[in-house]
Amino acid sequence: MSSGRPVFLVYEDELSGAVMERLVSEVRPQLKIDRSIITHGNSRLLAGIAKYVGASKAGIPHIILTDLDRGACAPELLEKWSVPMLEGRMLFRVAVREVESWVMADREGISQLLGVTIAKVPQRPDECNDPKEELLNLVRRCRRGKLKKDLLPAIGSSAGVGPLYNDILGRFTRTAWNIDRAAKRSPSLQKTILRLGVF
Repeated sequence: MSSGRPVFLVYEDELSGAVMERLVSEVRPQLKIDRSIITHGNSRLLAGIAKYVGASKAGIPHIILTDLDRGACAPELLEKWSVPMLEGRMLFRVAVREVESWVMADREGISQLLGVTIAKVPQRPDECNDPKEELLNLVRRCRRGKLKKDLLPAIGSSAGVGPLYNDILGRFTRTAWNIDRAAKRSPSLQKTILRLGVF
């Protein structure tokens, strides 16, 4: 990434990281990702909020992404977590309901990746109760055996996803995901793009 204003990224999982890296490179190439912090879940992300706020106030801007999951709405989550508004120093964004909804919002791209008809891809992914499961259900309809094996958890496995889930979707997000198409289908992504554009 080109040199520019340094920022730290904080996110829950690998796919969220791939999404944020792509958004920064496309929407705000003036920023330089100095460090990426993966928290492996929102509980650890929440536990670090005070630290990220302090670092942002001290001059190290942070861009933080979390999933809404079962929460009612993004403003309620921000209030519950006591996230302050730090204009130009910290950008806290919430994917509704999970970052998979943003990825699926590029319906044409996901259709091509999985080899399923576009009619099967949700038209309003932000309204899906469980976007990750919705995406996995699309994979189950896929006729590409190796792709299914890589993306889906093995029968009897305690894993929620397949062994190459993050690798394959991360690569798609970095190289083929069409942000403009996705933003038209996901209001929460569109809002993040607008906020990132002026950060």
